[in-house]
Amino acid sequence: MPPHSSKTRLVSRLLGLLVLTAGCAAPPLTPPPPPKASAALPPICFAGDAKLKAIRHRVPVYPAAASDQKVSGEVTYRFTVEPDGYVANATILMETPPGFGFGQAVLDALAQSRFCPKFENGTPVAEEHREMARLTSW
Repeated sequence: MPPHSSKTRLVSRLLGLLVLTAGCAAPPLTPPPPPKASAALPPICFAGDAKLKAIRHRVPVYPAAASDQKVSGEVTYRFTVEPDGYVANATILMETPPGFGFGQAVLDALAQSRFCPKFENGTPVAEEHREMARLTSW
């Protein structure tokens, strides 16, 4: 075999690469990040639903001060159902009678609730709702 054949050149190049990379550690492989908590909508949510549908509905806790005095109340409130079904921007518009905690009871229940969002072209979108709740002790 002649001294500078193609096989010899290939072997010397490979040997040169090995010498160049000797001592160079390969970067450690990092595992992929863990998957994010799923906020997938359950199958009860359909693109054709027109009414507000609860996935997880919490009933307001009747305020103790109102219960002691056997007072009923009404709360008008507004909130946004986000595309993932969670509630945002909950606001009390009217609370009757004031001062018994009916509004706060509704806000606390909304914070723990989840609803099917509105769909546009098959994609969930945010939608504002206005509702009224009557709270009675009997």
